[in-house]
Amino acid sequence: MSALNHLHIYERSSVNKQIYRCIDPYCTHFCNKALLLGKAAKCFKCGREFLLDAYDLKLKRPLCPNCGTDSISLEGKKVKEFLEEMMKDEISI
Repeated sequence: MSALNHLHIYERSSVNKQIYRCIDPYCTHFCNKALLLGKAAKCFKCGREFLLDAYDLKLKRPLCPNCGTDSISLEGKKVKEFLEEMMKDEISI
């Protein structure tokens, strides 16, 4: 059986920390950590598409910037909220 053609939701292997697998029960996709850098994936928590970076690949289950808890994600959320507020103000003018 081959891997499904879809965006994968990754989880790091408990046996080999360099290997990530897709958690979809019908998908057989496994990939080396080094090959995943910059690739698209689905967030483990919310299911949104995002690009994997070095920080994400340190986690057992990579999360998108909206769901992550690191300081960069929190700063990104603040910027996003600010921009959304600015857009609302421009639309109402």
